[in-house]
Amino acid sequence: MDQRQKQINNLLWKEVAAKSTPAAITFIVIAILVSWYHFNLTIYASIIEGACLVVIFSNILRYYVSKQIGTHDIATESQRNQLRISIWLNSVGWGLIFSLSTYELNMAGYQFAILITVMMGFLASSLITLAYDKTLFIPFQLLILVPMILVTLYQYEVRGTQDAKWVAMAMAFFIVYQLKQYRDYRALLIQRFTTQLELADSYDELKDQTAKLIHASKISALGDMAGGLAHEVNNSLMVILGSSQQVERDLKKKEVMTPELQSKMDLTSQAIFKIKNVIEGLKYFSLQMETAPKEVVPLKDVIDRTLNYCHELLMAHNVDFQVHDVPDVKILCNPFQITQILFALTKNADDALVTCKTTKWIHYEFEILKGFILIKVKNCGNTVSPENQTKLFQPFFSTKDVNQGSGLSLSISKGMAMDHKGDLYFEMDEYSTSFVLKLPITQ
Repeated sequence: MDQRQKQINNLLWKEVAAKSTPAAITFIVIAILVSWYHFNLTIYASIIEGACLVVIFSNILRYYVSKQIGTHDIATESQRNQLRISIWLNSVGWGLIFSLSTYELNMAGYQFAILITVMMGFLASSLITLAYDKTLFIPFQLLILVPMILVTLYQYEVRGTQDAKWVAMAMAFFIVYQLKQYRDYRALLIQRFTTQLELADSYDELKDQTAKLIHASKISALGDMAGGLAHEVNNSLMVILGSSQQVERDLKKKEVMTPELQSKMDLTSQAIFKIKNVIEGLKYFSLQMETAPKEVVPLKDVIDRTLNYCHELLMAHNVDFQVHDVPDVKILCNPFQITQILFALTKNADDALVTCKTTKWIHYEFEILKGFILIKVKNCGNTVSPENQTKLFQPFFSTKDVNQGSGLSLSISKGMAMDHKGDLYFEMDEYSTSFVLKLPITQ
């Protein structure tokens, strides 16, 4: 059974539970009235009263199970079986009541007319309340009608009641009619629930696409803002840098440069170049990465560029950051995208270190395997549950707290890795967790 069929079956049983709540109350009330009135019977009055108790008990069980299903919004197999048993017992009880009453009344009098009216009402309404599953509807019909047919045939054969055979034929025809109605009605129900699920899926997909479009528009706006900001700040920064270098040259030329002044000039230059690196990062972010061409570049250049962006972040968080020997290989890539992937993996690793109880560390490790370079971003953060491991690369999935991540970085990174004929996957052992970026080596 596929997932869609399971969803439809669950909806069908939820409808059974919803309809069973008022139906159970109705059956209990009518059973109480019948046990009190019992159609003025004398011979089978005690059996009728016992059957009424069976009906009352079975419908109390039916009501209780239906309420449980409604509360938890799902019908377990155990609850389905309990509903089946309660409905079958209900059918047996009413089958006894109707057949024994028919036998003693000899199919005559207004009591028999009342009895037939009640029975037909039960059978007709079951199309609405029980047609969701054949193990409910068909037994309910047969357990009530078959004893009635047998009693009417007995009336015809033994007692010579001439009208009994027509009543038996009418009941047999009614069974066939009800089964046809059941088939048609159930087909409509399945069509209804299939459409309902398809609409729900379409709505979820629409919400997902809307969220992606909103996020993309935010990223686009942020890129435009970053580009404009980088341009304006960079112009002013170049003026400051040029002026600083001119002042330094003038001081040296006039031989008035002291060690103290030189130290301050060096600090000024370092601060300017640090700002320059940040501005380059903003300009880098604002580029249209998806349109940038692929080129053959040394892996070390890509790693160095990534380190420029990660260094300050990791230093601020007191992370022991180590890059193992970078292999002397070249890769055909969009350097912007590979840097973006590595930065995202490093940022995720840094976020995971919040739970690290030992020295915080992040390592870049490398391995050459069958024409591919494996770049492993490892950290000492918490392990990831098997359930979450299967969802790590799904769009909008995040293990972070609300408002601390969009859940898009890993899915986007994996897409970019695959666009480079590579892959991005997760590994874990008892000491560390790591994301592995796999890229083909260019000779």
